[in-house]
Amino acid sequence: MGRKPTGKRKHLLFYVACLLIMTLWIAGCSHVQQSWQARQNLSQAKTLLANGHYQAALGKTEQVLSSYPGTKGVEALYLMGIIYAHPQNPDSSLDRSLESFHILVKKHPKSDLTREAEAWISTLRKIKKMDKEILEFKDQIDKLKEVDLGIEEKKRRDLPRIKKMDREILELKDQIDKLKEIDLGIEEKKRRESPRVHP
Repeated sequence: MGRKPTGKRKHLLFYVACLLIMTLWIAGCSHVQQSWQARQNLSQAKTLLANGHYQAALGKTEQVLSSYPGTKGVEALYLMGIIYAHPQNPDSSLDRSLESFHILVKKHPKSDLTREAEAWISTLRKIKKMDKEILEFKDQIDKLKEVDLGIEEKKRRDLPRIKKMDREILELKDQIDKLKEIDLGIEEKKRRESPRVHP
């Protein structure tokens, strides 16, 4: 049944096996190299973020996201969300941060980072709501300040007139008191001059 392979056939099978092993080895090394490069870029992005170089950190995460959208892309999206939400980032954007976290949750629902991204989404939404309320309160305060300034201006404008009216009121009270005295004096005089009637 089985013939022994001839010399040429032995070598051909050997070469095919070697070629197959080499292909698999190169493919494996390439994947390891790509994974290592993605980890390096993410590590550099974290270092840049820690040192306050937000744009450079975003650049590194965007490189990872475009080159390795799989597992390392999830980490890149997560890190982008943190960079955009960072309060000291001069280009911070809660909307962009939310967008990064939403993409992570939508495209990678089974990732280990999905729960953390959902927590960030909830927190950022609350912050946006509070920011909106703060702006509304500031608008109300500004309107009240305008009303208050208007009242103060009216007081300042009307103050001389009010003082004049106060003086006039005091003068009128004095005149009334004098008239009362005169009236009492007249009444007293009439009482003295009128004959008394005895029963």
